[in-house]
Amino acid sequence: MMQLRMLLSFLLLSFMALSFTTSSSIPLIDGLILLLAILSIHTGSFTRQFITLLSLSLAFGFFLLFYALFTHASLTEQVNYLLRHILVTVSMVLIWLTYGITSRYRTENIALKEKIQTLEKYAGSSQLLTLAEFKSRVKLISTGTRRRNEQNYYVLVSIVTPDKKSETTVSTSHIVSEGILGSIRAEFDLVTQVKGEQFLIFLQNTNESGCHIVIDRLMGKLREQFNLIDPPLICEIIEEDKIESILEMNTPSKGVAG
Repeated sequence: MMQLRMLLSFLLLSFMALSFTTSSSIPLIDGLILLLAILSIHTGSFTRQFITLLSLSLAFGFFLLFYALFTHASLTEQVNYLLRHILVTVSMVLIWLTYGITSRYRTENIALKEKIQTLEKYAGSSQLLTLAEFKSRVKLISTGTRRRNEQNYYVLVSIVTPDKKSETTVSTSHIVSEGILGSIRAEFDLVTQVKGEQFLIFLQNTNESGCHIVIDRLMGKLREQFNLIDPPLICEIIEEDKIESILEMNTPSKGVAG
């Protein structure tokens, strides 16, 4: 950003100096040359831009030379034309450099926005998907599974704990989310956190037996984590055609993907 400010400052100074050296006999040539330079910068590649700017500078120099010869310009006027040519050339170079820096910033900004959009699919630093991303992926997957006559199921995991302190809830939610991620098929199944105390798992191409396998695996992991025979969870198996009501009742802010 500092480079851009410096270039713009020098460009402004160049324009101001150019205004003092512009001859009233040919006042529009400077503007025409700079306009052609701007158009060439916007329409060409780096090499083509350089060649075009060099050609414009040479053309303007020869024009001023022949103009001075034909008009029998005095020494003062010739010096003025020389300064004018230098300032126009400097202005073109500054415009070129400014355009290059702004183009780089624009490219970096686009890349940063794409990265932000990717990160917004996940909640925090985990693999948790937002609900919007969860729904989008489920919709895409379900289209294919219906075509292949495959069945999908959902498992709603609810945390049940007597301690409602926010610190405890956050800690428990993190442990449960990690347990879920370790219990599902990472390349096939999805999970979203519909509330602070609830997770919704999407199990692709499975049946109720497959759902119970995931639940048993999850319970086994959490028994170790909580050091309890019965982890504080309630797991409910939901058929695919009954899930909309669950999603509509919840307005989540976070989600997970396996």
